Amino acid sequence: MYVFSGLDGTGDLIEIQSDTPDLAALNMADRAKSDWNRTSSYIHLFSEANYGGCSAMTTPGGKGNFYTPFRDFFDSVRIGGPNGPSCLTVKSSTANSHG
Repeated sequence: MYVFSGLDGTGDLIEIQSDTPDLAALNMADRAKSDWNRTSSYIHLFSEANYGGCSAMTTPGGKGNFYTPFRDFFDSVRIGGPNGPSCLTVKSSTANSHG
């Protein structure tokens, strides 16, 4: 998965190949504006480090700009595995990260 600090895949780029509990270690905490999930797994993006807070997901093969409220928002990433509480206010709905 690629994560970008700018819209439309621009700006600084990091490649994530495994669970990342703290994006600050890669200088991307609260900076991501777009991504490209080049895996066959769902990617869960969390609002807090260590998979805390709420989460949104990127579908396998998905790419694009994050919804405006999700820009400069995420602090950790999990590849596959369980999702956290949705960042949407609607209960029992999984938030998709792209807008």
